[in-house]
Amino acid sequence: MFCRLGCLVLIEGDVQLHKPAHFFGRHHCVLFLGGDLILINLVHESGNICALMGKIIAVQAMGSLVIRNCAVEDSVVNTFFSANGAAVKFVLSDAAAAPLDWEQTSKENRIYPT
Repeated sequence: MFCRLGCLVLIEGDVQLHKPAHFFGRHHCVLFLGGDLILINLVHESGNICALMGKIIAVQAMGSLVIRNCAVEDSVVNTFFSANGAAVKFVLSDAAAAPLDWEQTSKENRIYPT
């Protein structure tokens, strides 16, 4: 795909958040079973990915449950491939120590200095 950015070969992105423990109550593990990071966070980035790279033809993803130990993944690595052969690597975590994230820049989570 050629555009003003040139021929796109690879896009790399990440969303790393550190949600406070009280955000993940018992209801969270039940309500969002099997899709929290992908269905709630990555869905916002998938439109951007398609706009830049065109039609997605293949997806691979692996998740980790190591931090909260419930049925909802706390970290996910995703790989997308477009019809023109370009690739996307996208990493998401809501249990990572992230120096810059939405909660800090928006002042949504008051535990972060701004």
